[in-house]
This record gives sequence, structure tokens and C-alpha cells, in this order.
Amino acid sequence: MSSINGHLLIASPRMVDSFFSKAVILLLAHSEEGAAGLVINRPTEATVTDLSRSIFKGSFSWDKAISLGGPVSGPLVVLHREPDFADHEVVGGLYSTVEDSKVRRALKGRVDPSVVAINYSGWGPGQLEAELRDDSWEVLLATPDLVFPRRDQDLWKTALQQVQSQKLHSLINLREVPDDPRWN
Repeated sequence: MSSINGHLLIASPRMVDSFFSKAVILLLAHSEEGAAGLVINRPTEATVTDLSRSIFKGSFSWDKAISLGGPVSGPLVVLHREPDFADHEVVGGLYSTVEDSKVRRALKGRVDPSVVAINYSGWGPGQLEAELRDDSWEVLLATPDLVFPRRDQDLWKTALQQVQSQKLHSLINLREVPDDPRWN
């Protein structure tokens, strides 16, 4: 089995599960024992300010949305680009933080760009591999630019277009594709 840690799972357009429809998941762990990741394109109405009393034992104001990382109960996780606050480097220049004191420091420092997520998505042994064989997910190497898209960007569409472009390049053995096809 080849690990796909640090990759994005992009829900297939055929995905009918209501929670995972059009989801983009950053895989943080993947082994023979299972997999875990965070949905990174499901912001909620809740903000860091709303959770500040339980996180900081006092009030703290930041209107940063809390994302719903998945259906499995889990800790607050911060994805960011700051190595000083990191527990783990997911891929080059992209870090995750779960440890309480580091999460508090990252939030107090208003680290941005960032994704602040509660809960996670998890798979048991062989479960993700079966879903991949069924073409429920597309896989793409994560980059900070994909994990932290522009506010006006639909991450699911952007990631799916990149996967489709890579498949097309591979299929027709293209080395370079011009920005404008009329340049051919």
C-alpha cells in the first residue's frame, strides 16, 4: 500500500453522500491501519470568537470561521504556514497543529492563511482504498495554494479541474499546455 499522506481527496461528482458531496479533504494520516483527514471546504457559522471562552478561559475576538473537518468527533486543528506553531509538517510549507498550547498561540497570533477545524474524517483499515477503487475520490498532491484558496475560489471545482488536467496530460502525453489553446 502506498501512503497518500499530504494529498487532497476530492469528492467525485458522482458522490451522493450528503456530507461528503463536493468535499475536499486534506489527508493527515494514511497507513494500513486507516486514514484521517480534514474537510477543508466546509466553513460553519461558528467563529473563533464563539469558542474563545472554552479555548482561552476568557474572551478573545477573531471572526475566523470554524470549519467542520468531518463527521467524527475530534480536537480543534489549525492548518497554517507557520513552522513556529507546528506539530507536524503535512507537505512543504503546510503545517498542522493539534496540541492545545500551540493551538492557543496560533489563534492568539491570528495565524493566516489558516483553516481552523473541529472534528475529522476517518476511515478504518482498507476502507479508503475501497472507496478509491470505486472512484469515489480523486487524489491530488496538496499545496498551500490549494489548501488556502482565494475567498472567491470554489476549492472543489479548482481541485477537480487540476485532477482532470493532469489526467488529460497523462492520457495524451503532453509535456506543456499553453495557457491559451489558440497558441498551438
